[in-house]
Amino acid sequence: TGDLILAGVVVGSVLVSLTSYLMLQDADRVRAVFAYTLGNLAFMGWNGVGSLALFLLFTFPLLLLLGRTLNALHLGEETARSLGLPLDKLKLLIIGLVTLLIAAAVAQAGIIGFVGLVAPHILRRLLGGDYHYLLPASALGGAVLLVLADLLARTLVAPAELPVGILTTLLGGPFFLYLLWRGRRVAW
Repeated sequence: TGDLILAGVVVGSVLVSLTSYLMLQDADRVRAVFAYTLGNLAFMGWNGVGSLALFLLFTFPLLLLLGRTLNALHLGEETARSLGLPLDKLKLLIIGLVTLLIAAAVAQAGIIGFVGLVAPHILRRLLGGDYHYLLPASALGGAVLLVLADLLARTLVAPAELPVGILTTLLGGPFFLYLLWRGRRVAW
């Protein structure tokens, strides 16, 4: 787990450097690129919504079919393997489907952090851990959270507009730290 986190930090740092370099190449577009990297639903139009709907229609039913696999993985890899699941192939499929959904969303709206962390954790406490219920609830909960955050971002500093990614990060960052603190406290 530590190696995966470290790899994520390294990849994130490299991509931030590349993004910064590209922004410096065209000063006229820096503001648009900066807004995109902070996440902004103002870029979205009905064409973007339609594109995202196609990705969702393709991937989400497959993820729902993998609910039992996700439930088994939640119990641990050894337990899932003892149930006869071909974990290597299934994990690759799950990661591929989720990556496709995330890439489509980021391509349309930019980087809007922590929505995919906050909504599922809150809903898991309310609904339990069964992914047959948690996946659709998280999708709807994340959408509601994003719309509320966007509404708040548009009205908080009116007439200016705060990029929604800033707001979700300011709310989600402390929530993530709380989850880490709670996890360590439970482990002790």
